[in-house]
Amino acid sequence: AHREGEAQHLRRLTAELTADLGEIVDLVRGRLPTLSRTTLGALIVLDVHQRDVAALLEERCAADPADFEWQAQLRHELDESQDR
Repeated sequence: AHREGEAQHLRRLTAELTADLGEIVDLVRGRLPTLSRTTLGALIVLDVHQRDVAALLEERCAADPADFEWQAQLRHELDESQDR
């Protein structure tokens, strides 16, 4: 039951991200200053990636942060100060 709740959350998140993306695309299609258009263009790239990752996690039923697909999306950095 818990896993199904997490899967439902991913479905809602994917739908919300898709709707938000549509709103930004509508803005870009209108009249905008160059700087605003450029900024929104960059935001669209980030939002598409975020939506695609959420959809992939939903598709692969990876709702638990312990799942490989979930962890594969994390950014890892080496903190050399902890090695000393």
